[in-house]
Amino acid sequence: MWYSRSWMDVARKTQDKKVQDQALAIAVQSAMRATDSAEEPFAAWYNLAQISALRDDYRTTETSLWRAIGQHPNWFKPHWLLAQELHLVGRSEEAEQQAALAVELDGGHHPEVTQTLQEIRGRSRTP
Repeated sequence: MWYSRSWMDVARKTQDKKVQDQALAIAVQSAMRATDSAEEPFAAWYNLAQISALRDDYRTTETSLWRAIGQHPNWFKPHWLLAQELHLVGRSEEAEQQAALAVELDGGHHPEVTQTLQEIRGRSRTP
């Protein structure tokens, strides 16, 4: 997993599109392998979701987040990222449900989680 995160950091920091594409390809390959071999597979699935989101691969992002949630349902982070992802693709009701669950599971430790819920609620009620 650390290997994929390292390449994800390379992709985030470079301005060179070719280097970014290559770094993301390496990151996703190693992230996929980690889902089968990591000590904490839920974290490996979350990591794959993050990389997939950077690649605008919504299907893999959502699937990976659901896998992370299935393995560790009380961890707020995959619910939080899933809420953002669902909102981006226009699934506002599901997004709000996931954001509310993330807030509950987070217990008020991260204000940005609560802010996400407020933003989703605000945007979904705007005509």
